[in-house]
Parts: sequence; C-alpha cells; structure tokens
Amino acid sequence: MQTSSPISRPSNRVWRHLAGALIFAAGLSGPAASQDFHKIFEARCLACHGHAGPFVRERLSVVNGRLVGSDGQDIEAFLAHHKGGLQGAELELFLEVFRAQLATGGLYRERCIFCHDPARDFARLNLIHRDGQLLGRYTGHDIAAFLPGHARLTEAEAARMTETLGAFLRGGR
Repeated sequence: MQTSSPISRPSNRVWRHLAGALIFAAGLSGPAASQDFHKIFEARCLACHGHAGPFVRERLSVVNGRLVGSDGQDIEAFLAHHKGGLQGAELELFLEVFRAQLATGGLYRERCIFCHDPARDFARLNLIHRDGQLLGRYTGHDIAAFLPGHARLTEAEAARMTETLGAFLRGGR
C-alpha cells in the first residue's frame, strides 16, 4: 500500500528556478559581482527608493543630455556624494542603467510581467548568451527572432526588449 507524503514534490519550475539561482549565485564572486547593478542598488538604495525601474521612471528625466531628478538636480553630481557616494565604474553603471530604464519606458512591466517573472529574474534564469546571441536557456530559441509579435511586440519593441534582457546577463541592468 502506497501512502502519500505530506510534503509534495516541488514543480519543475521551482527546481528550474532553484538551479538557475544557484548557478547565478555561484557566478557572483570577484570583480563581476561588484558591477552587478541590481546587487548594488538593492544593497544601497532599495530600502528608501524601492525598485530601480519604477523609481527611475517616476523621479528622473533627461534634460539637455543630463540625468536630472524631479527637483532639477544633476543626478551624476548627486550620486557622487549621496549616502557615501558612488565613484568610477559604479557611478557610470548607475547612470547607464538609469538612462536605459528611461529609454525602455517600462515596456517589460506593460507587456511581459503578467506571464513572466520580473525581468531580472526571468533573464538570469531563462536566457543565455552564446556565440553573440541571446538564446532561451531551455529552448535554444533565438530571442531576437522570437520576440517580434510575442506579446504583440513590434519589431522596435522586440529589439529594445532583447537588448534589455541581454543587459541583465551582462550585469548592466
């Protein structure tokens, strides 16, 4: 007689996410980890400002080529001294990511979040770079070719989304 266990077996999705998280965590040592935007943002900024994307889109803009806050303050100068300041590569990374978040305009949140994990998690768990292409980790699909039409994305939106998702793997988002 077979009895059922009071503890159910995790779904394949849970195992896949756990495996992806472990693979990702193993890669977070050394210099690359110090340049992971989300890791830095979450450690230094999340408690006061919430998640980066919504914060940036609600509070920052580009004026005359410069990132400025809602009060008109220059963000590069502000970040250099705010809460101990950011310097060098970290400061450049933040400015680059903030500009990219403004450029994408929350496209992932509008079109993708209903079916997929948050963009950062989705990219890191489900995508890989191979031979200069962004591919589905489990399907092998060329993401640039797959996305046009998916979630009603236009060619231009699909290109932006491909770049955004790829940036997460490079640590630049």
